[in-house]
Amino acid sequence: MVRPWAIAGPVLILILAAPLLRPLRAQSQASDREAINLAAVRAVLENGTLAMDPSAFRHNESAYLAHGKAFTVDSPAFPTVLAGFAWMIQKAGVEFDTNPLFLEYLLILFAITLPSALACGFLYRMGRIFEIRRGWRMLIALACVLATGWFSYCVVLLPYAPAAALVVMAAASIIHLVTAKKPALAVGWIVAGGFCAALAAAIEPTALWSLLLMPVLILAQPHPWRVRLSGVLLLIAGAAAPIALHMSINPPITGDFLPPRLHADFFDQSLMPVAMPVSISVSGDDVEPLDASSWVIIGRAINRLITLTIGSHGILSHFPVLLIALGGAVIILHRHWTRPIKWLAGGTILAMLGLILINTGTRTQVGELMFAAPGLLATLPILLLFSGAWLRRRHHKLVWVLAGIALSISVGITMIGATAPAPPGGYSGYTAAEAVARLLSPKRPLEPAPAQTRAAAIR
Repeated sequence: MVRPWAIAGPVLILILAAPLLRPLRAQSQASDREAINLAAVRAVLENGTLAMDPSAFRHNESAYLAHGKAFTVDSPAFPTVLAGFAWMIQKAGVEFDTNPLFLEYLLILFAITLPSALACGFLYRMGRIFEIRRGWRMLIALACVLATGWFSYCVVLLPYAPAAALVVMAAASIIHLVTAKKPALAVGWIVAGGFCAALAAAIEPTALWSLLLMPVLILAQPHPWRVRLSGVLLLIAGAAAPIALHMSINPPITGDFLPPRLHADFFDQSLMPVAMPVSISVSGDDVEPLDASSWVIIGRAINRLITLTIGSHGILSHFPVLLIALGGAVIILHRHWTRPIKWLAGGTILAMLGLILINTGTRTQVGELMFAAPGLLATLPILLLFSGAWLRRRHHKLVWVLAGIALSISVGITMIGATAPAPPGGYSGYTAAEAVARLLSPKRPLEPAPAQTRAAAIR
């Protein structure tokens, strides 16, 4: 039976995204990470390896040098999975040598955009727990994609959008288990949920929280212990393949289980990226990095905290509708909801705060000079889903107006971000304003941020 409300969201996402995919809209504006990810996909298909000639990526800041070879800084599972899609596209007759742009377009469409659109359908189904009208459920599902920055990354060859989609699918498996009339017949959802959560963590480290939370959600089910423990075993079975993939291809590159990007972000001296970080520039002169005194460290941490919350890469400055999401999550934590739903709401909030604190307390690149806060994208759609609990309540007309304004701003900024989520040179200021400037001046694109300014921006 076809349900128009259920398919409306995914279809709309595909319609909006199709003309915005970066190979179609900006053929020559691929970021360093997109370029090397695509090169890694081609290396897997043609040579059966992720290793590439480092001389070809000497000026690519997203190249990672190890064992005399170049690799992408993204988790190696990401280009490996992409290679599977690219192989099917080539079997359909689109080759790298004859039509590389069309192949890249199809690769983004099927591996990045389509999973995000399907996840929108899962979000619509998950909205049933709030017992609200189908129109409201579709609005929530669309908002989770279009008002959190998720859609911005549906048009480029980066792991954030598919990781967010997989996290949503993993959460959907738990909610389906909670709402199923016969949970014993829904065991397949546990296996699927474990697979999705593990694959999300394998392609994007910031999605690891969903894999860690899954056993807690299963153990919180109101079933006998033998049933819950069986569920955990099924979860492990589902997660085995992605974990095995990561464990087989990551250690030969980095020497441990941490993906290359984490080594690069923490400035591991034994395995540095090809592009070395530069010193901060003051008045045009190169100087040594600032003395790491307590006050300097505290000041940097406060600056980074502001940047990630209400600043140039802030989730609230870009997506104010998340305030409603936080309100809905708090309502769930304080009302009589089932334990798995409460754990999912609380775990999502803790994961978001944890990622913010990790980025605040380390020297990782804030936003990696891309649009908004991609490192938090794996938590924001699930968080916004809980706005359904807020919608169930009665509110003053002024509150509804303010909520509509917040949603409109969030959707508008996300759509603006989709025009250039990861441009060459990245962003040096408030990303929404810079994206508008790039959009209004296509013939005179903004100059890439100078290396010294960019180094200062990530500290």
